[in-house]
Amino acid sequence: MRRFRRGPALAFTAAFMLALAATLGAAAWSWASPDLPETSVDDDGRYQLIGADGKLVKRANFKGQPYLVVFGYTARPEISSTMIARLAKARAALGAPARTMPIVFITVDPERDGPEVLAAFTRQFPAPMIGLTGSADVIASVADHAAVFARRQNNRDGSYTIEHTSSAIVYDRADQFYDAIRLEDSPARVEAKLREVLLAPIERAEAGAVPLLTRAVSR
Repeated sequence: MRRFRRGPALAFTAAFMLALAATLGAAAWSWASPDLPETSVDDDGRYQLIGADGKLVKRANFKGQPYLVVFGYTARPEISSTMIARLAKARAALGAPARTMPIVFITVDPERDGPEVLAAFTRQFPAPMIGLTGSADVIASVADHAAVFARRQNNRDGSYTIEHTSSAIVYDRADQFYDAIRLEDSPARVEAKLREVLLAPIERAEAGAVPLLTRAVSR
């Protein structure tokens, strides 16, 4: 797993962990609830997942504007929080054209990350910030289609952690993979990647994008 430097993101993490404890209480998240909408993903990776408000969010909803995706989980949010904070900072630095670019957080731990937990997590970051969860098999398929690595590691005390890809994924207006942002990228490099996808012509996005499944995101 990648090392990361301590920074402002840890303030988000500490505040979130307190909110998480209050949110969870003694209840465990369960996908057996009849009130939950059904999640799904097709053979092209087009998903329907559940947002922090408990409603379905379709991947197709993001088409027409560039957007960013981060995979992670809230029980150990350090890496995800660091990445999201960097993306939010770069987005703000680029001004008005970038400030509406959504950051989408997809959990790799749906067993614990239900809508209420995601709501507590996403509130720690500037909008637009969207948290998504789903059934375990659907989440696994969504991650696989995005070339994202996620592996559960069980501990002797019955707890578990999840090793996962730390990079963020940049999608263009045509909802195609455009680039990856890594933890080691400098702030200037992150801003440059966001600027590039924002300035990419719609014609280029539709005709020249590289299909997601042909480009892997490195860890």
